[in-house]
Amino acid sequence: MTSFRVRPATASDLPAVHAIWRHNDAPDETPQLPAPADVLSGFVYEQQHGAMCVAETNTDRVIGFGGSVTWDGPRGSLTYLADLFIAPDIQSHGVGQAILQALPLSGPRCVHASTDPRATALYIRTGMLPLWPNLWLVADAERHPGLRLDALPGADLELTPAAADDATLAAWDARHFGYRRPRDLAWQVASRAALPLWFRRAGATIGYGYIQRHCDESLSRPGAWTVGPIGAETPEDARDCVCAAVCWAAQRSPAARLGVPGPHPALAPLIEAGCRIVYNETFLASPDAELPDVTRYLPSGVFM
Repeated sequence: MTSFRVRPATASDLPAVHAIWRHNDAPDETPQLPAPADVLSGFVYEQQHGAMCVAETNTDRVIGFGGSVTWDGPRGSLTYLADLFIAPDIQSHGVGQAILQALPLSGPRCVHASTDPRATALYIRTGMLPLWPNLWLVADAERHPGLRLDALPGADLELTPAAADDATLAAWDARHFGYRRPRDLAWQVASRAALPLWFRRAGATIGYGYIQRHCDESLSRPGAWTVGPIGAETPEDARDCVCAAVCWAAQRSPAARLGVPGPHPALAPLIEAGCRIVYNETFLASPDAELPDVTRYLPSGVFM
């Protein structure tokens, strides 16, 4: 392979970044370089508000990229490795390792690793350890006629809209996620048409959450809505809130999708109701990372 260099990404790199991602996520298709408007909103956010690096050859071909976001909390910071993709014809040549070394990953950090065992091995070598599987589920009544969402717990919950700038909502998220991220949440509302919601039972608020109606990374089911983040006070309430959110989203969209941590109590009832597992990734974190309690918190699906 020719030599390469790693540098910070610029906005002009994003179409090439998008093409590499698409070729990895849809290898059966031959992606063309997209117009800038087609670039994933998450990549734009990482490049503008997080850290993003690209690897390029001496002929200026972008051959890989990585991106991360960092949050601050009462006990320090946490950096999430949101993306690391290498062009298929360049993999296993040290490009991924070089990109990781250029990103701010020296402190507490975490990642969702793909099914590629090389990725998991790479993250372990950088000091992260596997903690649980993260299963992507889809509730799609059109494609899966056996779906039985009416059997899910949480049918007695009332879902009511929340104001995007509600300070109480931000406080709930900071408490359950463990870090302050008002800019992330505002971006989800503005760029992903996320609906902030309160979950109430008999008039008492038991949880909060977001349902994202514009999920441009969903290649296999365009138009699907993404459920998360969702947090609740107890594991039982978290189960009911997530199940109620899936029902609510599935009734209003072509399909509902969500990434469920293995320990989350909503996982078993969702699968029993006929939600399909479409992807299984691994969550890893460094030993010094302070993490949310994933028996009471469901990640956003785009970051954490």
